[in-house]
Amino acid sequence: MNVTKIIRKVVKELISLRGEITTLEVKNRLISIYDTVKWNQSLVSGTMDLLCSNGLIKNLQFRDNGKYRTYTIPKQKKEVISVNKTKLQQIFMDPSGKFQTVTWKAASGERTYSLKASRNKNNNGYIEVYTSKGEFKLVDPRTILKIKANGSIYKKK
Repeated sequence: MNVTKIIRKVVKELISLRGEITTLEVKNRLISIYDTVKWNQSLVSGTMDLLCSNGLIKNLQFRDNGKYRTYTIPKQKKEVISVNKTKLQQIFMDPSGKFQTVTWKAASGERTYSLKASRNKNNNGYIEVYTSKGEFKLVDPRTILKIKANGSIYKKK
């Protein structure tokens, strides 16, 4: 049993649920999951120091108020990249088959969906897409305004 891996897993779980945690909360969670192991505050605190100082959990940070530390992973702002229409269409047609959040101009206003583009175009140049709900749609690639993909936001210039 690798104590560091176990604590790392619990820390990530708690931060995703609560946003901010303390070593006491981590220790209590460990006791409830792994009740056959003797968890103590110094073991958990020392491992949390290791996780922070060695970057074993990306962007893990702490605040020390003199009494205890509060750990968090700040939300990363997505980078906004301005690209031309052709580049935006290339990103949209990404062959990886991953879902992307796409905003385009429709007759009734802007539409935003989580989509996966196919490689198929119809006779009018519209691209066949599938929503995260499994719905089939057609999107005119010339009307795409913005795509959130690969940790960035791509916006039409």
